[in-house]
Amino acid sequence: MSGLVYCLLLDGALLRDHALLHSAQRAGRALYTDLGPDASMVGPWLWPDIQLADVGVIDLPMRHGVSEIHAAIPIDLLFAHLTRIRHLVTHDGQRYFVRYADMRALSSLQIALDDAQWRFLVGPITNWSHLTRDGTRRHIVDGPLPSSHSLNHIELKPRQLAVLLDAGLPDLLSRALEELEEPGLCPESDASQYAQLQAAADLVRSIGIESFPIQRSIARQAALHGAQAIQSEDFLRLIEGARWQDTLHLIDAWKPSQALRRQHEKAAKQST
Repeated sequence: MSGLVYCLLLDGALLRDHALLHSAQRAGRALYTDLGPDASMVGPWLWPDIQLADVGVIDLPMRHGVSEIHAAIPIDLLFAHLTRIRHLVTHDGQRYFVRYADMRALSSLQIALDDAQWRFLVGPITNWSHLTRDGTRRHIVDGPLPSSHSLNHIELKPRQLAVLLDAGLPDLLSRALEELEEPGLCPESDASQYAQLQAAADLVRSIGIESFPIQRSIARQAALHGAQAIQSEDFLRLIEGARWQDTLHLIDAWKPSQALRRQHEKAAKQST
């Protein structure tokens, strides 16, 4: 396509001190320059004429902060568009930065926005892709979208805000578990542990657990023990009880029984 520009979009906060960000800082442009040097460093960066294939597969979790954008407009207009969409507001007037350079946040936002809001956010971008946890390329935008001239900003309704928070729960739990710095607990870089967090998030939603410390404790057991935890009757009873009493210490202390471990080890052998 004539006039097509391509570039990498980098999340400065996720890629802090990474060599890739240092290269972008030399050859690219910060999208938060008008907000001061500190915001500029940790905000998004646009690196023209570079593609994902040029940088290879980045380790997790930094990989979530690298995406490739194509647009059929000059780079200055793309820069202006990305600057324009950096805020959203809630129904009560609160304003937040849109973490569109973090693919986890962008994927959650795609679920929460309506069609007109999503078209406004995408604007002139004709293709927007990134590498997933397993290293495959995902196109979050694949082809030009109709323009949305009816909007000049994104305002989230209460229902949309709830959907956004719900969609981001596995990633929120993953980051919270990494902060525990517990040996063997690494859902940000271990795809199998992260998959168990997704199952744990589904479980707490279905049961109605709203306490984040309890959600985190359930996710921790799921990441460490997988199906031995979230399919265990005694563990599920503890979770059910958390709706009306404080069972946090019991969930934290839970360990799979020897019989349960043998059962899952046998099932794992049979499946291989």
